[in-house]
Amino acid sequence: MIRQKIYLFLLFVSFVLPAVTYAQSNQPFDSGSYIAKSDTMPYRILFPLNFDPAKKYPLIFVLHSAGERGKDNEAQLKYGPKLFLNDTIRAKYAAIVVYPQCPAEGFWSNVKMVDDSATKKTKFIFQVDAPPTRSMQTLMALVDEFLDKP
Repeated sequence: MIRQKIYLFLLFVSFVLPAVTYAQSNQPFDSGSYIAKSDTMPYRILFPLNFDPAKKYPLIFVLHSAGERGKDNEAQLKYGPKLFLNDTIRAKYAAIVVYPQCPAEGFWSNVKMVDDSATKKTKFIFQVDAPPTRSMQTLMALVDEFLDKP
């Protein structure tokens, strides 16, 4: 009976601890949502250490790949936050860092996916002359809004 309780406790900890650690590691990133007409784009934002609203800072937008799309406002932080959370880097390169999240059905760019019968791989053909995707239009509006702020 005691062995079974210990086993259940260890099983519980093995599932909960990674989630808690992940949440704590990204805690300095504030949550936000940008709403434009019928589109909503969640984003996470990190301000410089000792942020001074009277100062100007570089603005960095980090665009994730297809695997981090969605609306949970978490998945886009899967890669890269540790670099921006490093205190030495934050002190030396003060910047405002924004991680927007592309919707699950969207793409940052116009891309046509074609299955290559010879290699059995999917090719991504970027449509250079095509108009921006809906997600990119929302992102560009979000960038404009940030640039309009003092």
